[in-house]
Amino acid sequence: MPTLNHYSPGEIRDFRERLQAALQGAEHLQAAAQGCARLLYDEFQESIVLARLFITLPLKDLPTRDQAFITALARTKQIRPLLGDKTQVLSLLGTYGAQTAWHDRYQSQGHLGIPLVTANFIESIPMVSRLMTDMGINADSFDRLEPDILVKNLGRAAGVFYVRDAKTWLDGRNRKIVSAQDFVAANDIKTVFGLGGSYLNGSFVTMIIFTRETIEQAQAEAFMSLVNAFKTATQSLVMDGAIFP
Repeated sequence: MPTLNHYSPGEIRDFRERLQAALQGAEHLQAAAQGCARLLYDEFQESIVLARLFITLPLKDLPTRDQAFITALARTKQIRPLLGDKTQVLSLLGTYGAQTAWHDRYQSQGHLGIPLVTANFIESIPMVSRLMTDMGINADSFDRLEPDILVKNLGRAAGVFYVRDAKTWLDGRNRKIVSAQDFVAANDIKTVFGLGGSYLNGSFVTMIIFTRETIEQAQAEAFMSLVNAFKTATQSLVMDGAIFP
């Protein structure tokens, strides 16, 4: 069984082509994202504990169940007045991992969607804050409360989110970047990395991968072509608005 650390550039290229081909027949983006997460896990289950795909979408375009989750979260965090139809939400579309509960996005504990409302709210979630920074998304974008401007900034986002040691790495406020340390300890998570890019309409997509082996940043960056393959295979679905069943 291959591991992330021992995958050569040629093997990455071959897997990228297999991934893109496997996603071509998807009827909607959620199916493609779920299929991608499962393909990643199946290919690298010696290395990967959990693989997830997120995309930014306007609140109004989410299923009713998702909207209810976001609204309840916003009330709890006292940001409900900031929500609007055009509020961008970092939405979980695909998930697959070592536990059966991780095969269903509706069983996600608190990560079904994250409203991108203000810099302070984003900063309160260390991992999301680091993701946005690593992807080149300016925190000021979240405070303007102008969804169209945020979409433009998301549309330029790309890069690799990287946390070499999930147990010890801290952010600028001396907080654990991966705050769910119970999850990290229970599953012996070593490295967390994300691969991100944007569609032509400004939607931002990222693959987040939790590993049981330490991955150096250069090796994580070598997998960047996978998110590009996902975008290529699903561009028409996104542009046509075929997101959910």
